[in-house]
Amino acid sequence: MFKRFLFLVIKMRLLRFVAVLATMLICFHGNAAEVKYSKNLAGVFDDYSGVMAIKELNADSILVSDKIRAAKRFPPASTFKIAHSLIALDQGIVKNIDEIFFRYDGHSQYFLKSWQKDMGLKEAVQTSNVEAFKVMAVKIGNERMQRSLTLFDYGNYRIGSDVTSFWLDGTLQISALEQINFLEKLLNGQLPCSKAAQKEVENILKLEANDKYVLYGKTGLSSGPNQIGWFVGFIRKESQTYIFALNIDMNENTPYALRIDLVKKGIDKLDL
Repeated sequence: MFKRFLFLVIKMRLLRFVAVLATMLICFHGNAAEVKYSKNLAGVFDDYSGVMAIKELNADSILVSDKIRAAKRFPPASTFKIAHSLIALDQGIVKNIDEIFFRYDGHSQYFLKSWQKDMGLKEAVQTSNVEAFKVMAVKIGNERMQRSLTLFDYGNYRIGSDVTSFWLDGTLQISALEQINFLEKLLNGQLPCSKAAQKEVENILKLEANDKYVLYGKTGLSSGPNQIGWFVGFIRKESQTYIFALNIDMNENTPYALRIDLVKKGIDKLDL
């Protein structure tokens, strides 16, 4: 038993080393992006406790409203569905984003009525179906899930013993800056998985288009008394792409839409 445990520890450390080395090779041309305080972004949080980080794709700096909170890790909650979907596609758990993988049993009462139907990956992401992704997590399994998160260098890359709840219960944690880094690698097709899978996941995230930009993203809300709300994604404006990550303290009285509204406010304040 001890030998097996030791083998798994060594294996995970080797995978971590490979992930870090891959990142260094990808970014050999320069140092990590400089984190810069933005007074304009800070103004978004005059009445709230949270942070927003934003980075032009492949730029050498990241603007943040709060340097300390931008580096602080929180449970990713449903923003993990981005990485989760990528793993499912890359590992062949589903062949495409429309293949049905979640079968509703016909009687369970879920948190949202919209979850009570059969669905594929695209709809499961768009409805943020937690029950569907618990099923997906079991299909992926602990070993493949752990290996993928380690290679992605995703936050603290921990999944613990329960593969159906680690992104919700605080086992897995990630910062706003790490969310930016992960999304930038996704958009550049630089994650250690198929480029086709990365492109499909990117397209799933499209939310809206207006006369200024096209908005892509995924919200998340952690469970428990001290809720953290997330909105991460990117905008496309003509030939430019900007990646963002926001997290905010929330309670039962906080409107769900506030997360998206604050990101839009931040974008407007920066006049992007």
